[in-house]
Amino acid sequence: MKWIELKSMMDLAYLAASSPLGAIIQHFKDKAGTNVYFLIGGTIKESFVYYVKGEEIKKRFINLNTTQNKIEYTDLPIFDPKIKVVPIIEVKAQDLVDFGQSE
Repeated sequence: MKWIELKSMMDLAYLAASSPLGAIIQHFKDKAGTNVYFLIGGTIKESFVYYVKGEEIKKRFINLNTTQNKIEYTDLPIFDPKIKVVPIIEVKAQDLVDFGQSE
């Protein structure tokens, strides 16, 4: 498994929105209390975890406006042809000891 840290939440949102499978972003706090947002992708032979660390988002959806290159966090999705909706899923428990570090 490969770990890829992205520069910003905008990059993660664009990656999720461009997925043909309708990717979701998952969220949890690591042992240090850092907010980690990630999605899993890859190929037949290898898995990739794309992630970003940042401030806690207290909303359930990222609405990505592709014409204005901006994101809005909301509790409900916005249905508009220029908006890509990406849900944020809260992870209750995980066993990634050192997120982003190879074992």
